[in-house]
Amino acid sequence: MSSTPLYILAVPHRGESSAYICSDRADFIARMHAAALRSDGEVYFRTTPDELAECLGMIPPELGDLPRDTVVYRADWLLGSADYTTKDPGEYEAALAFAAHDLSGFYVAEGAAEARDIVARLYSPNAPHIGQCGPIGAAAALAALVA
Repeated sequence: MSSTPLYILAVPHRGESSAYICSDRADFIARMHAAALRSDGEVYFRTTPDELAECLGMIPPELGDLPRDTVVYRADWLLGSADYTTKDPGEYEAALAFAAHDLSGFYVAEGAAEARDIVARLYSPNAPHIGQCGPIGAAAALAALVA
């Protein structure tokens, strides 16, 4: 996992943008799992049909034909459903999808230099139209962290 700090900028459809720093990818993933506790879905979940049978008392029908020790994953915001897959979608990618859902804009910078590049793009005349606060408001939220 990366040990580079992540600068996160979340731009809602309405209201002010928020920006925060995570110490690394592991910190970001942990924060997204904690935030998902208040939601109805899985950011990233790894299990087997056997473990599901033990926990739920049944194996979900879509997993019935798989060997009971097959590793399966759920990543509801990344995959767009509560279905299981045998292909690992990646926990970091799943956390990014959760963090970005229902936002007008979402930016992740690995390190302060990338964060400053995002700020510059948001202040530029060709900046995307994002959120009620607009790109300048979003840039200001992130700029406060890298000033």
